[in-house]
Amino acid sequence: MIGSNYNVVKKRTTRAPRKNENPNKNIEFIFACQKNEVEGCDYYYSFRNELYGFNINDINVILQNNLNAVIIIKAIDIIKILKEMQKNTISILCDPVVHAECMEKHLEKSEDTEDNIKRRLYHYDEEKFKVEYSNNLDIFDAIVVNKYDESFLVDFKNILLEIGES
Repeated sequence: MIGSNYNVVKKRTTRAPRKNENPNKNIEFIFACQKNEVEGCDYYYSFRNELYGFNINDINVILQNNLNAVIIIKAIDIIKILKEMQKNTISILCDPVVHAECMEKHLEKSEDTEDNIKRRLYHYDEEKFKVEYSNNLDIFDAIVVNKYDESFLVDFKNILLEIGES
């Protein structure tokens, strides 16, 4: 986990849990929601033919409890809206490093098929992602490289501490 003063905002998604995801212990998703349930959220977006959505009230409840809300979003337009609504929002681009070593680590830890893992790891090479994110780097306060190991969480925590203190 990130720390005791952070709470992850759960997103509703039409996606089913992967083989290695326990829906009862997942801190990020409410899985297998109906399309209209996700579309009924304050904000929703499509990513790889699945819908993901959340409500502003979910963020507000966390903030009212004097905690920092963490939400993972793969939609530039929604990140921009949130940064405009909450001026003290910190946005961090999690940039994956995709190479053979990462693939091997994922395969060792996952029960998923090699094709599914490759599809998830390499989706960042899609032209839309490259263009959309590279044209909007100014909205991110920091970039952390995800090497798919424990160093990611350490780097993420350090960036939060550094940005939070400035």
